[in-house]
Amino acid sequence: VPDRRLRECDYGAFTRHPARELDPLRLQAVLVPFPNGQSYTDCLRQVGEVLEELRGDWPDGWVLMIGHRATHYALDVILRRQAIEDLIRAPFV
Repeated sequence: VPDRRLRECDYGAFTRHPARELDPLRLQAVLVPFPNGQSYTDCLRQVGEVLEELRGDWPDGWVLMIGHRATHYALDVILRRQAIEDLIRAPFV
């Protein structure tokens, strides 16, 4: 079931720019959105909404979730209690 809330962060003016240009901006985008885009906090909220809905729909089942970097960060923050800043600083693999 496609869900727009699992799409990549909206990098706004930096959409489709290479990662090497985005990487230095990621930490400041935790709370402050990318110009004309979203913050990582916005992405965390969206993924959290999806998880809450899934909890009610599939309380005992497995769910396969496919997303992008922002979705991966959000799952690590919400489910593993990792700090978003630590995730951003670490190499993304």
